[in-house]
Amino acid sequence: MTLTRKIRSLFTPRRDFVPLMLQQAGFLCQAASLLTEMLDNTSKDGWKRFEREIKTCEQQGDAILTEFQEQMSGRVIGTVSTLDLQTVAMSIDDCLDVIKDTAKAVIIYNPRSIDVQLKDLAGIERYHLGRNAVALASFDAYLALGERAAPPRAEALFWRGSLLLSSDR
Repeated sequence: MTLTRKIRSLFTPRRDFVPLMLQQAGFLCQAASLLTEMLDNTSKDGWKRFEREIKTCEQQGDAILTEFQEQMSGRVIGTVSTLDLQTVAMSIDDCLDVIKDTAKAVIIYNPRSIDVQLKDLAGIERYHLGRNAVALASFDAYLALGERAAPPRAEALFWRGSLLLSSDR
């Protein structure tokens, strides 16, 4: 069995998971920006349009997560823990789900106006997600170094100080 896997690995194309994670992080940043714009908008029709766009980002993020998990199954990745990588991917997906649910709640409850504090929270979230995308890009640079650098932990890759995730600590 081990010999068969080694032979297959010689002839199958090597797939890299970092571009998938960067795509997923891109959808997350886009959804956060859309949520901020949605909360700044006063039009009910605008809210519905933003909610549809956020839902599209979340669905695309789910598709990337599925592809990522398929690539990771049965794969050994030297110095980086597979569990840490899956934690990062699942955390990104969880954030996308929360953003989608927030947009949906705005549509369902149809408030007369959005409180300024809620707009500020959405802006803070967008700021932290931008920092996380930079951390993920630096992880791509880490992989280029190979064994010469110490591997980062999942918390360093996806900074969990974000407001939407702070409740699970």
